[in-house]
Amino acid sequence: IKGGLSAENYISITGAPRTTVTRDLNEIVAKGALTKTGQRKYTRYHLNISGKHEGVFECMGRLAATVRTVWK
Repeated sequence: IKGGLSAENYISITGAPRTTVTRDLNEIVAKGALTKTGQRKYTRYHLNISGKHEGVFECMGRLAATVRTVWK
């Protein structure tokens, strides 16, 4: 997503509740797959293309499963 992923983008893509979106994004940042910039409604998430990403595949797999469920 150009300009970074926002929580609102995530919600519109998945239809997930805000609490799930916040938890998922924070977990993905903690695992190193995304970096977080800005605060509150200006927070954006960007792919972290450097470094190790421990546990990222499980986290991203859960995100993909959520998207597939919503788009069925």
